[in-house]
Amino acid sequence: MSIFGLMLATGVALSAGGIHLGAKFGSFLFWALLFLIIFRLIFVLGANMNQAHKILSFIGLILFSMYVVYDTNIILQRNYNGGFIRASMDYYLDIINIFSNMLGTNN
Repeated sequence: MSIFGLMLATGVALSAGGIHLGAKFGSFLFWALLFLIIFRLIFVLGANMNQAHKILSFIGLILFSMYVVYDTNIILQRNYNGGFIRASMDYYLDIINIFSNMLGTNN
């Protein structure tokens, strides 16, 4: 929860400072996630790749921490007009992915 709290505070600080993470940063995160998925699929086929699994889990942890910052920044930039369910789902998925990647680094 401390990772989520720290990244949430970072996203709020960026928005308060007038820094708006736009579509380019979102596109970067998307492509990074796509490459992470591809590398995980490749290393699933390998036998006894424990170290590679830990490295990919650590990269996933960093990636989803950046997603929390991005989601916070995007949420603070727009008017949801009652669409808070989507904002809640964004955070929920980020938290679930952070926890699953933390479990992967402990193996």
